[in-house]
Amino acid sequence: MKTKDLPLLILLVLGISFLLSLTFLRCEAPRSAATLTGKVECVAVDERNNVSLVALSTQMGEYMIGDDAKGKELLQLVNRRVKVRGRVTEDEHGQPTIHVSKYEMVPQ
Repeated sequence: MKTKDLPLLILLVLGISFLLSLTFLRCEAPRSAATLTGKVECVAVDERNNVSLVALSTQMGEYMIGDDAKGKELLQLVNRRVKVRGRVTEDEHGQPTIHVSKYEMVPQ
């Protein structure tokens, strides 16, 4: 091996190491309990035009509503203000999601 090839080899090894570290270090955000208040917003509808996915729009940002039993109940509350208690996670794209354990409607 020539001496002038050494820096290129070092850069190659560092680049591969960096890419591997991203793969191994990729993990879900810590799960934490939260209480959020905001407006339920429609995100998606199905082929029959029924609400199929909702998010909670708060002063701190938008949180997707988890697809679990309590979360599905919120599909019926689009454009209503609610107070939600649940576990917050992030999906693989960094979008915060709240998995609802309980909720209550709040005055507009």
